[in-house]
Amino acid sequence: MGRSIDLAHGTRAVLSNGVTLFGVAALGWPVSVLLVVYWLEAGVALLRGTCQALFARRNPEYAFIPSAVPGDALTDKRGGVSVGPFPPIYPRNLKGVFAGLTVLIIFWPVGGGVVAMTVGPTVPVEPVLIAISGVVAGHAVGLADYFLTERYADVSVRSALSGRYTLSVLVFGVGGVGALLIAAVPSVVLSVVVVGKLAGDLLFDREEIDGNLTAWDESSSPVETPDNAPTATFRPDRRTLFVRAAGFGVLYLLVPPYLFTVLGAVVVGLFVGPLAGTLAFGGAVVVTAVGVAARTDIKLGHLEYRVYPDQIVAYDTLLGTPQWVVEHRTVESITIESSVLDRVRPGTPTVVVSTYGEQQRLRALERPEAFVETVAR
Repeated sequence: MGRSIDLAHGTRAVLSNGVTLFGVAALGWPVSVLLVVYWLEAGVALLRGTCQALFARRNPEYAFIPSAVPGDALTDKRGGVSVGPFPPIYPRNLKGVFAGLTVLIIFWPVGGGVVAMTVGPTVPVEPVLIAISGVVAGHAVGLADYFLTERYADVSVRSALSGRYTLSVLVFGVGGVGALLIAAVPSVVLSVVVVGKLAGDLLFDREEIDGNLTAWDESSSPVETPDNAPTATFRPDRRTLFVRAAGFGVLYLLVPPYLFTVLGAVVVGLFVGPLAGTLAFGGAVVVTAVGVAARTDIKLGHLEYRVYPDQIVAYDTLLGTPQWVVEHRTVESITIESSVLDRVRPGTPTVVVSTYGEQQRLRALERPEAFVETVAR
C-alpha cells in the first residue's frame, strides 16, 4: 500500500475540504461554521474508522487499548465470519471497535458541548449542511476504496481506526479554528486554515501497514488439526453461558467504561427526574447484560471440543476455525474445578486441562465427567 497519496485518498481529502474552502473563500462563511463542521467531521471519521476496524485482517503484536474496554476477552479469537458480500468480520477486532465507539458516544458529545458554548446559537444552518455533505461524500469514497481495493487485508485494527487523522481534525481543525474566534479574521485567513487542514488530511488519513504483527495470523500460521473424525465431541451449554454472563453483566456496571452508563443515568435523574433516571439505569443494566452475554456467546458458545487419539481441538463452528490444540502427551492433569457459586448458579463446573505451564478452561461443558473419562483413556 505504501505512503504515497493515491487517487482515492486525494479525492476523499478534496471532497471533504473543497466545499468548505469554496464556502469560506467565495461565500464568506464565518468561523463558527468551520468549527461546527470540523467537530462533525471528527465524528464521521470515528464512524468510518470503527467500520473499517471490523474487517482488518492483520493482528497487532501488542494490545494498544486498555483492557477495561469491552471486547478484551475476544482478542485471542481466531478466524472471522462473513456477512453477505462483505469480507470476514473478526471478533478479535471488537475491542478496537468498542474503543472507537466509546470515544464517539462519551467524549465526542463533550467536544460538541464545548463547540456549542463557543459559537453560540447564531451558527447558520445551511452552510453547515452543505459543508458536511462534502465531508460525508469524501469519507464514503474512502470507505468504498477500503473495500474495493481490499486494503483491509493489509491493515490491523489499530491502523484502520485512523486515530492520527481524527486527532489532526480535532487539533488542527477544531483547535486551530477555535483559536481564531478571539478576533475577527478575514476570509483569506480562514482559507489558509482550510488549506492547512487539507494538507493534514493528505498526510495523516492513511491506513498504514503495521510493522509488528503476531505470528499466528490465519494467513501465515494456521492451527493444524487431524483430517480424520474425532473420537468424541463435547459442547458447552449455551443457555448456561447466557445466564451466567447476564448475571455477571450487572457487576460490570461497577467498573469503567460501563460505570459511565450508571453515571449517565444519575445525571438524567438529576436533570430530568427520578423516573427518567430509573429508566435510564434499567436500560444501562439491560444493555450491559445483553452485551456481556453476546460477548460470552461469541467467545465460548460455538466451541466444539473434539477429542482425537493424539489431540484435543477446540473448534469454533461460528468462525469455522480451530482456536487451540492440546497434544495428549503434554497433558499433566485434567480436573473438574468446583466453585462455591455452583450451588446457586446454573450449569456444571469448569473442566481444567493443565499442560506444561498452561491451562485451558472448558466452561459450562454439558458432560464434564464424560469428557474427563474420554481424555484419560
